[in-house]
Amino acid sequence: MASLGALTGGGDRAFLTTLVPGFAFGPRHSVFSVDIGVGVSLLSRNQFGQQDMGGPFHVVFTTGLRIPVYGAIGLGYRFHHMSDANLYGPGVKGVDTHMLEMTYTFR
Repeated sequence: MASLGALTGGGDRAFLTTLVPGFAFGPRHSVFSVDIGVGVSLLSRNQFGQQDMGGPFHVVFTTGLRIPVYGAIGLGYRFHHMSDANLYGPGVKGVDTHMLEMTYTFR
């Protein structure tokens, strides 16, 4: 999985990109599928108001649930955790997000 987007907090906004290899579970033509992955992210800034994310690189854990809607198009929910994993010193700094997503499955 890969993503491009923005992270906003404390009146500040940063460019965010992630690359997360993962595994999907469920039969090919099932009513739903579940995926899980661990990867990395890159932030264009690390200070959001009072919140300091430590630095530009972070570890990402994500898991999602997806249901098909029409053909290759689906809808889903994703939990996404991003943290510095103590890369920038003691005291883990991170953010959890809950996302609704629209997906396309290449067949």
